[in-house]
Formats: sequence, C-alpha cells, structure tokens
Amino acid sequence: MASILDKKYIHTWWVQNWNAPEWKEAWAQLIEDVPKIIERSGVAITGPSGDPQTEKPILLDVSAGIAFKGAHGHIRDTFYFLTGFPSYYNPRGLPYDAMFTCNTGGLAYDAVVTCILLRAWELGQDNFDVFSRAGYVSWRPARELYQRMWPDDPIEHMWGVEEEKRPAGGER
Repeated sequence: MASILDKKYIHTWWVQNWNAPEWKEAWAQLIEDVPKIIERSGVAITGPSGDPQTEKPILLDVSAGIAFKGAHGHIRDTFYFLTGFPSYYNPRGLPYDAMFTCNTGGLAYDAVVTCILLRAWELGQDNFDVFSRAGYVSWRPARELYQRMWPDDPIEHMWGVEEEKRPAGGER
C-alpha cells in the first residue's frame, strides 16, 4: 500500500529554452537560492550517490545544474535538475530542452524539492513548467517555506485558486 501512496509524490518539470535570456537570469538566481532553501528547510540533504548511506556534497553549479537527495537513507529518487540536454517535446507538443522527474515518496526532502520547483516556476514562468501528482495540500510545507523566504511573491496563482477560496474536499 505504501508504494501506491508514494506515487502521489512524483514531480515532473521541464525548461522550454535554456538559452532564453530570461531563463538564464532565472537559473542563476535559482542556483543562488537553492542553498538558502535547503538551510531554511532544516532538512538533511546530501549529494547524489549510488549508495544510500554515502553522503557527499550536493551538485550546485550554474553550468552543470543541481543534484541532491535526502540524507541518512531518507530518499526515494535523487533530485536532478541538470543543464545540457537535447531538445524534446513536452506533453503540450512544445519543444523543451530538458524534462526531469523525481519521486520523493513524501519524505522530508519533498519540501525542499517542491520549494525549489516553486522558486523555479516563479522566477522563470514563461520558460519553466511543473506537473505534480501531489496536489495543493501536499505542497503545503513547500508553500509555507517559500512564503517565509519570499513573502512578497504571490505563489497561489500556480494552482489558479487562493487557499481561502479553495473548495473543500481535499486535494485538487
């Protein structure tokens, strides 16, 4: 049963055009913001490794990308957001430069992953898109973390509805 519930935390995101000036600016800002998100979250994070018990530095480089996982074995998938991928087409038939997926299983590092995705979406809206099986309620830790860090950024429009106006009945 846990594996069925874990599928709820599959996040997919893509960049329309890595070479767009707006995205380059957004990407540089995101790289600068990621360590702040990790630190503010209080979640233990480590770099990518084949061994779930091995800890190493996270990858955080404007020319290479971002890669990390939850520390101390608390991980499902490693979060990869890397540069330098060939062009493909996204589900809407538009070309994009890269598409990534991460299943966090709802573990603690999900708040870090989803907050980074929120920040990428806010910084690069025209060049970045995200889809998640986890709904509005499941993103609450990320939304709260984001609002503590950037209180003037209105992120509720990502869901097309403000929390107070959200219909009752759970997730969207």
